[in-house]
Amino acid sequence: MGSGRFHEQNQIFQAKSGIKKILALLPNLTKIKTVLDLGCGRGAVSAALVKKGLRVFGVDVNHKALKEARKRGLKVKKADLETGLPFKKFKFDLILANDIIEHIYDWQGLAQELNRVLRPAGKIIIVTPNHFDIRSRLAILGGRGIVHWSSRQWTTAAQYGHIRFLKLQELEAFWQAQGFYPHKRRFNYMAGGLLPQKLTPKWLRKRLLKAFPELLSGKYGLLLGKYPTQRVETVYLPETVQGM
Repeated sequence: MGSGRFHEQNQIFQAKSGIKKILALLPNLTKIKTVLDLGCGRGAVSAALVKKGLRVFGVDVNHKALKEARKRGLKVKKADLETGLPFKKFKFDLILANDIIEHIYDWQGLAQELNRVLRPAGKIIIVTPNHFDIRSRLAILGGRGIVHWSSRQWTTAAQYGHIRFLKLQELEAFWQAQGFYPHKRRFNYMAGGLLPQKLTPKWLRKRLLKAFPELLSGKYGLLLGKYPTQRVETVYLPETVQGM
């Protein structure tokens, strides 16, 4: 299962926003040579890593999306993330799971595959919607259901592809149980929130985000490694390009 099946709408492929949030989590790029983009779609986000000289491999179930990703320089393979990855052991320095794990049924199976193809010193970046930010909580309280506010404009509850709704602590606990430890967390001030960016200065948004990260962050970002670290760094983005 890949992002291409659910995310054909252009608003999901906002490359400037997506790469900004990924770069905020990335370790030193000089130590990264090979990247795997899970559910790469049309490669709009990870194409920026290709331009930086990295070898980026992409997998997705959407053949049309993969053709576009190949034009952007990705080395693509059609694959269902529920059934395994078509790569050799210890192939990648970095794995991107950008807006994809919320679609996956078999998290343990995927975790085993990621552990197999990721090098011992490699890293995983996970980006996933926060279904419990203040806007979503108020919507649920008002009877609008669990569909994330950023998706309501193009999908219905019956068509919604998200099947996992975890808080940050639950997300970290799962991956740590699979042998992946948090090295860095990233929060970004949610777009279209109760306090519009145009009416709040950058310093205020950052201060509010630090005070209430799980209420005001529209998405979570995690950098994971196979070995624990003494200090988990936290990054706060008071704004993101094009608001995603």
